[in-house]
Amino acid sequence: MTRKLINNPERLTRNKKLRCETVSHLSFLYNFACMTRRTLFDTLLGAASQVYDPREARAVALLLAERLYGISRAQIAFEPYAIVACDTDMLGGILREIAAGRPAQYIVGYTEFCGLRIDVREGVLIPRPETEELVEWMASEAGPGATIFDAGTGSGAIAIALATRIADSHVHAMDISPAALETAAANARRNDAQVRFTQGDIFDGKTWERWPPATFDIIVSNPPYIPQAAAPTLHCNVARHEPPAALFVPNNDPLLFYRAIARAGHTLLKTGGLLFFEIYELFAPQMEALLEAEGYPDVMVRRDINGRERMIKATKR
Repeated sequence: MTRKLINNPERLTRNKKLRCETVSHLSFLYNFACMTRRTLFDTLLGAASQVYDPREARAVALLLAERLYGISRAQIAFEPYAIVACDTDMLGGILREIAAGRPAQYIVGYTEFCGLRIDVREGVLIPRPETEELVEWMASEAGPGATIFDAGTGSGAIAIALATRIADSHVHAMDISPAALETAAANARRNDAQVRFTQGDIFDGKTWERWPPATFDIIVSNPPYIPQAAAPTLHCNVARHEPPAALFVPNNDPLLFYRAIARAGHTLLKTGGLLFFEIYELFAPQMEALLEAEGYPDVMVRRDINGRERMIKATKR
């Protein structure tokens, strides 16, 4: 029956008209409009194309269509003329947010990270796909029961992903931002991950005294690492909307977070314990030199899937 309907344009048109008239009959009450899946997608794509390059605009439109309207890429391709009832006020608001460069993840309220749903909002950095590669690297090196510390946890994505991947792990996570910690704790509950969160300042020595010496097998961080001078090169959806404190570092000391964490690692890591960092691709040689100068002789840089030097590991001896 479905195949006959799709292959019969006249019957399809009548069916569309009937459904559209039914929805339109209620529109004066609910401010609905009806359009095809393809029209809705094209509307989202048109708005995104004013802000992003063609490839990214399409990705943004597909993400919004799926997560806000439940329309998959396959449905747009193979069932494009199915009717969708849209709240016009809601759609108008979404289009304005797209035009303002608000990240799609903030519009829908969450992102996916290592197969987990991670809620995000303004004031909390959006986890990136390349950070998943850092998680997988750590998970491959950590044994069951590992004790892990995530410095500058943000949304909690790294800590939560590790807690759900490493059996019997003991994961601690810290951030200076109360808003980030609130979001991270909610994400841990949503994903049934056992993570102990605490508020603290990476640069405050007393913060690190909360844990006894030789507590951790792994310390990980994805700290701010973009020099302020590089801010104009960022896309507006990042520069205008994501928290500057989670992105930027001073031009004259861009490795300050790594240095502070590496020094804390001398006390808090067990012998043979590991430091893992996500790094700015232009600073890989400087990071190797810094870690060696801080007393970590075994340093390894790893490239991400795009061939960029974005991850580093060091071992405490």
